[in-house]
Amino acid sequence: MPAMPAMPAMSRMFDTSEPWRLTMAKSTHVANRITELRAATNMSQAELGDLIGVTSQTVNAIEASKYSPSPETAFKMARALNVSPDDLFPYPGGS
Repeated sequence: MPAMPAMPAMSRMFDTSEPWRLTMAKSTHVANRITELRAATNMSQAELGDLIGVTSQTVNAIEASKYSPSPETAFKMARALNVSPDDLFPYPGGS
């Protein structure tokens, strides 16, 4: 029987700041301006998806902050909408 692969360290999987209560680390939802910028160019979700190689459902999920895009997808979206990634995904309290 092959050996089992090593498990990631617990500190990377769980918030261990309170060792008596293990909870899953919080996920981060990234705010975005995709809907606003896409509408300004009269582009549909399907058209944006076709340009960047994802489905309209994926574009919808990213717009609704239900899904955070990969860095590659974020850069493709910004390029397709002719804005910088920082303009597309503003970080609260950022510079």
